[in-house]
Amino acid sequence: MTPDGRTLYVATADADRVSVIRTDTGTPTHSVPVGGGPTPLALAPDGCTVHVGKGPSPRGGPSAYRQSRSRASTAEL
Repeated sequence: MTPDGRTLYVATADADRVSVIRTDTGTPTHSVPVGGGPTPLALAPDGCTVHVGKGPSPRGGPSAYRQSRSRASTAEL
């Protein structure tokens, strides 16, 4: 959850995605494909970057998801 409590990030390992949910309405705003069975999530102190640990997969390795007011991006680390 972001520091302001407005956004919740949920790993959906069976769908290889991270869902972004508005906490005031409980409504998903979007879902980000991250691949590799995401399991642990860690929110950076800035509240804008979510580090995603991934389970066994051919690609493996962690990802970082960053959301800003104008765009969102996912990067393999």
